[in-house]
Amino acid sequence: MPPFPYLDIFKKAYFLSIRNPWLWAFGFFIGGVGGINFGSFNFVFSPPRDREFQSLEQMGANVSQWISSNTLMFALIAAAVFALAIVLVIFSGISKGAVIWSARKFGEKEPVGFKPSLRSARKYMWRVIVLHSIVTLAYFVTLLVFVLPITYLFSVGAASRAVILSVIGFVIFIPASVVFSFMHLYGPIFVVLYDISLPAAVHHSFNLIRQKLKESILFALYLFGFAILFIFGLGFSIILAGVPLALFGWFMLSLGFGAGVNSLITGFIVLAVAYVIIMGSGFAVFQNIAWVLAVEEMIKTRKLPEKESKTVPAIEPVA
Repeated sequence: MPPFPYLDIFKKAYFLSIRNPWLWAFGFFIGGVGGINFGSFNFVFSPPRDREFQSLEQMGANVSQWISSNTLMFALIAAAVFALAIVLVIFSGISKGAVIWSARKFGEKEPVGFKPSLRSARKYMWRVIVLHSIVTLAYFVTLLVFVLPITYLFSVGAASRAVILSVIGFVIFIPASVVFSFMHLYGPIFVVLYDISLPAAVHHSFNLIRQKLKESILFALYLFGFAILFIFGLGFSIILAGVPLALFGWFMLSLGFGAGVNSLITGFIVLAVAYVIIMGSGFAVFQNIAWVLAVEEMIKTRKLPEKESKTVPAIEPVA
């Protein structure tokens, strides 16, 4: 079997994302999903100390007191935040479906545009949202199963038992987290590529993870490396652009134009934030297209059972 074409996939994803900047509008809502998130381990295996517990308790008491004194304001803020979250989730589902659908159509050499991709994405929107919600909920439930006992043991001073349970949790939770992360990535791709139900998407995703775990992890690590390089490049370009502006600001300040310097700084900050958002959206599109191409490649080299091969058609080589 030939080696997995990591470099070819990244090249195709790069050129597709660069040549179709209209996809970046979708990238703004889907964000980066290229790596595995192990950030929760920092809490699981570095639980808060006694002083931090006291600080959290004091913070909770202050928040409860403010809520009781400003019930109407809290209700309005909570309703606004909830409504905004719903809107963002819907836009995220549409954007995810649009990028996946577009990546597939690019491979089939069909004309793709903003309106057709948006129209097609609506068909898969709710399945993508529900699938993401189920996987995320399952992840956090699993996390709480480990976090709560460990936190409780540390809070009552049973440090030795907490450490033992932390080690056990480390051994169990890392594989579970990896599976949840790849289910979060692969599930929507199966939904959009094959227009299948949620149970079928979960089933095929799990089988793909099981059969292509090595390729999946290596691909995620490569994308994580690209993300690090992207962040450094983004920061360096902003610094590079800020050097002449800083010299110009220093010159204006020496002439006594303090108000002009403040306007210059404000304008630079606004442009820098816009630059980060736009470039971040483009990189998110690159990551998602890369995952779609990777899944298509994995399926082509995957051994499918007879029943499964009838529900998941073979994919033609991506041009």
